[in-house]
Amino acid sequence: MSTVFTSYCLLLNASAAPVLDKRLRSSLQEISSSPVADDPAILLQSGFNSLGGTHHTMLSPALQVNGDLGSLNDEQLLKFAEAERIRKNQVSFSSYTIEEDNRLCVISNDSQSLNRFLDTYGGVLDIVPLLVNASHPDFSEVTDFSVSFTDSTCRLKYSTRSPVDPGKCTYCGLCGRSCPESCISEALFFDFSTCSFCRDCEKICPTGAIDIDAVEQNELEISALLALGDTPVEGIDGYRNFYRESTLDRYLATLFPSRIDEVITCNHAICQFSSRTESGCDKCIQACAFDALRGEEKIIIDPLTCTECGSCVSICPTGAMQYRRFDDTAFFEFFRTFSLEETSIVVIGAEKELHSFWWNFRGGELDTGTHVFFEYPQLNALSAVHLVFLLMHGASRIILLETQGNGNGNQRVRQSVDQVNRLFAALVDEPSSVSLSTVRGYPSAAPGTGKNSFLSRRYTDLSYSNRRQKLSSMVLHALSEVQKDIVLPAHADNIFHAIRCEENACTQCLACLNECNIEALSADPSTLTLSWTGALCTGCGACIAVCPENALAAGDQILLTHQFFKPLVVARAKPMRCKGCGKVFGTRKSFDRVMEILAKQKLDHDGHFEYCEDCRVIKLLETE
Repeated sequence: MSTVFTSYCLLLNASAAPVLDKRLRSSLQEISSSPVADDPAILLQSGFNSLGGTHHTMLSPALQVNGDLGSLNDEQLLKFAEAERIRKNQVSFSSYTIEEDNRLCVISNDSQSLNRFLDTYGGVLDIVPLLVNASHPDFSEVTDFSVSFTDSTCRLKYSTRSPVDPGKCTYCGLCGRSCPESCISEALFFDFSTCSFCRDCEKICPTGAIDIDAVEQNELEISALLALGDTPVEGIDGYRNFYRESTLDRYLATLFPSRIDEVITCNHAICQFSSRTESGCDKCIQACAFDALRGEEKIIIDPLTCTECGSCVSICPTGAMQYRRFDDTAFFEFFRTFSLEETSIVVIGAEKELHSFWWNFRGGELDTGTHVFFEYPQLNALSAVHLVFLLMHGASRIILLETQGNGNGNQRVRQSVDQVNRLFAALVDEPSSVSLSTVRGYPSAAPGTGKNSFLSRRYTDLSYSNRRQKLSSMVLHALSEVQKDIVLPAHADNIFHAIRCEENACTQCLACLNECNIEALSADPSTLTLSWTGALCTGCGACIAVCPENALAAGDQILLTHQFFKPLVVARAKPMRCKGCGKVFGTRKSFDRVMEILAKQKLDHDGHFEYCEDCRVIKLLETE
């Protein structure tokens, strides 16, 4: 094996044009380090962060592997380097530091446990102790409380007993001496656990300073809330800044300054989660193994808990969830600069896996075809849409390099692989277009270099709005190539979905449209039709849940025809014309439905519902 290493540098020449400069290095560390003072024109350099060195420029592991092991010529390698530079420069996400905050509210229904906690952590934490439904002279007694949370704080509203008005009290001691249970101490503490509420103290107080029913309303905003023991706190388990004794170590781990990179984001405009109906798509929440996502009015991402595993991103059918280190838009824009050669074997991995691949195969020959290597920082964030595009843009095979020693961590990308392979098995009888492999198992994972012969025209549209639109465009292109209809066998995890509409039941209320942010459902008010575009449907079920007439239901068999990618009219309605002016103001079905409801409730309507909004007002005025 050669002991000389090649470093590939993208730089500007004297004419400010990008060029690729190959430089021989005698030291391994020199691959990933370059004195910027010597070469200020360097824009991007090949190399691996794990090799150490001083990183004055952006490093591209994929450029190193493509240069040493790939099949790209010098011109292609230059375009690849330029595409890498553009991609890395366009990475953008919120990044900030959260300072240490040791303020903690501790609630308990047991005074002894509260005292023990104060003895243990009182010197370290700034503690606000609250005793719930119990009495102790050292603590405020809370009678009721409510808690609400934001991303960084919790707000408590609570009531504490306040039987003595200090502004009126003269500290005469008559209350204590008159109490038959001796439940009033010299510190004016009322032990309500023994109090019989006889009110002798109130009667004897000469200044009216005592009201044993009096409570004080309090509000507290604090960074975290901890419940000790079995203290009942309902409805807030799972919030990031609420803890129990079993998760105390998780709280203590937050007592350090933290750098937060908000790499996972959600575009709520195309998200199919529906909080109003408690239905719709919640795949991202179900996929998250770290409780970093929750559904409230919209999907909320907890950046402190998020590990950037990418599971929520790959499983998102609309592309609402995005991985900002390499988002969908950047993925497609990459190929405006660099174009795949047909029959390429595409190998994708994170930097660690590409480094391992380079170390294992450098100096050897990859004799299984034309190879192109891509770095994707989190393999688990790759979706089926990415893989379908690569296969239709020129790749004959895609090999995904599994994270070593983390088989379970690749579960979500396996789901994407299965979706794509089922689709291509139906399209071209090629059931293993995409596969996963370890680095050492790679040679056996890439047998054959066959061209996707069904593509006489490869897919070159690089525009992007959302995943459903993109997938629709690509598969429609494939159908045009194979010139046949495709039946996708029933599978719970199909890449496409279907719904059915019972036309006789549909009243054209259009409640379903309010739940379909991806616009798989659409309506034409001029023709009073409801249409469904199958290729855009995510199968989330929000429209089914909200339909008041139960006219919508999930479909089963998916038939990929050209019609599947166009709006299909699923319900028509006869117009309801105003009895006064003749204007169409609804549908006959909706009118009949209203009349049916009124008849069941035996309500008189005097025929006013047969008129439009304007004529109805006139009619009502005439009858008064």
